[in-house]
Formats: sequence, structure tokens, C-alpha cells
Amino acid sequence: TRWRVFLADSSDVTEIVDADEGSLEDLEFVFDLSLDEENTALHLHHETRSLNLGERSHHYLLLHLARHRALEAIGGLDTKNQGWVDNDQLAKDLGVEMTHINIMIFRARKQIAQALAGKVNSELLVERGRGRVRCGFPRFRIYKGEELTYRLPLVDTASAQDT
Repeated sequence: TRWRVFLADSSDVTEIVDADEGSLEDLEFVFDLSLDEENTALHLHHETRSLNLGERSHHYLLLHLARHRALEAIGGLDTKNQGWVDNDQLAKDLGVEMTHINIMIFRARKQIAQALAGKVNSELLVERGRGRVRCGFPRFRIYKGEELTYRLPLVDTASAQDT
């Protein structure tokens, strides 16, 4: 058997690769919910860009988790503890088994990762704790019909009139 050895030159220069990885905190999630809550569309906003992710069933799961987080923020709960929902309660609220919720979480993460070309860690989209979950995105607006029903971060009424 004949072998060939290839000796590569070593380089003294270290190449720095800019991954340009963003954060979920850089995005604003905008949910458009129909009045009968049967259809949920999602748009992602980043600075001057907007990305339409269409209507998907897993968007309602994200909306439900965001709504829960907003309600606890309105109630004064601190950011670290707000939004956590027990898995059993979530399954009951949505009327589906936990296995189906896991599939929806997977699909939501996959869609976000593909839409943003992997520039954001979509694993943080839905945070998991012991027997509970919460939305991992801190900025969102929820519209039901044309009415803004929830928003994070919270805006006081004086500033809301200016925006």
C-alpha cells in the first residue's frame, strides 16, 4: 500500500469570524389574532425590517405564553418570575396533549431559526423549567382584531399617547 503525507503550513494569523448573532431581545413579536381566536399571524420586527411569518397553529401557543407573561407583568411580578405556566395547565388551556405542545414548540423554533437564517438562538424562544414553560421573548404586541390588547415592555399611558 502506498501512502501520501501532506504537511500543511501553519498560520500565525488568527481569523476572527463575525457570527452576527442577534438576540430575541432585538426582535419585537407582533401577533395578529382574529376576533374568534381561530387564526393567529405573527410578524417579527427588527429596527426598520419586518418579517411576515404567516398564520400557523404554533403561533397561538406563543401568543398564549406571551399573554400569560403580560398579565403577570401587569400584576407587578418581576421579569425573572413572570410568565411561567405549568405544563398541565398549558395543556388544559390549549386543549391538547403535552406531546402536541412539544411538537408546536419544535415547529415554532424551527420556523424562527429558518426565517432568521440561524442568526438568533431559537432554543430560547420557549424557556423550560421543571414542569413548566414560558415565552422567552421580552418584546411583543398582541392585537385582537385591530385592538392592541397586550404589550411588553409595559408602557404607561402618558408615553403610550406619544407612540
